[in-house]
Amino acid sequence: MLAGSGSLSLPPMRPPLHLLPIVLLSACGAGAPVGSPDAAGPLPFLDHRAWNPVGAEADAFPAHRPETVDCPEGGLYESLGVLEVEMNICNYVSVAQTLGQPAASGETLHFPLWHLQLFHPEPAEAHLALLVGGDLLVEYVAPIPSPAHIETREVSLARDYPAGTMVQLHLHNHGENHWRIGPVELRR
Repeated sequence: MLAGSGSLSLPPMRPPLHLLPIVLLSACGAGAPVGSPDAAGPLPFLDHRAWNPVGAEADAFPAHRPETVDCPEGGLYESLGVLEVEMNICNYVSVAQTLGQPAASGETLHFPLWHLQLFHPEPAEAHLALLVGGDLLVEYVAPIPSPAHIETREVSLARDYPAGTMVQLHLHNHGENHWRIGPVELRR
């Protein structure tokens, strides 16, 4: 209590709901360190810090690509293990990296994704895709406008992917929309 003021009145605190997906994702799994050969839990499948832009000649979705791709610093970044994409900064995302470790047929890819409310003055469509070795493993299409959405895609691998296999991530939408991809993991 402050002297002479009687009582201190503060506005009610609102929980930081935008952090809920990160909290939920980080609460999953325990045991051996992730990435260790004896880990009973999930292994990292991708490193969100390792994405590199893909040129038009290597883009898996050339028909979706705008004439000019503009994705300056701050539009696509890793934060606390989550890939964050700010579509008000990036007009299109086509990035790639190589697998750091092999993945075997029958293992399960765990791909958490979410977006905030999707808005654009004209109706449109958002498209997210993950390709591994040219195989389309994850595809998510959402109408615009649409409400915020969170989900985890579980994909059983149909074949082996050796270390060094090319992985490509594609995302486009219309409007100033915000996307997140959580830690992409392999479950054995």
